[in-house]
Amino acid sequence: MADDVIDGYEIGLANIPVAYVAHAAQRFLAGEVPGQHTAFAPSPAQLASEARRHWHMALDGERRRRHPLPPPEIDRSPEARERVRRLTAEITARLGPDTGPSAAARQRRDLFTRTNARFAPDASEASIARRLGMGE
Repeated sequence: MADDVIDGYEIGLANIPVAYVAHAAQRFLAGEVPGQHTAFAPSPAQLASEARRHWHMALDGERRRRHPLPPPEIDRSPEARERVRRLTAEITARLGPDTGPSAAARQRRDLFTRTNARFAPDASEASIARRLGMGE
């Protein structure tokens, strides 16, 4: 019986670093875990959940301390878009007519585009304000 209980804890805590398991156990012993039942020992799942919560909090803090890369500078001006369209057309012309989408593929793409357009939300300022409860 006791071996089964220990096996349950070993299985439940197998992939969690020991430091976080120890921290979770200390929190349970101190009665600091929200919703814990103080008359019973935590189940393997409860202990693992508390240990994972602190592990993920530590990982999140580490990720926040890193210096993120700046966002890429993408030129979205009409001139840049036209240049990309022109280059794409040149490449397509060089590849030949048989490399473009088939008629069936164009029909599927057109149907997909028309279907999605039906569900696209109105992005006008008045519509956004109305959806946020700030408008008329």
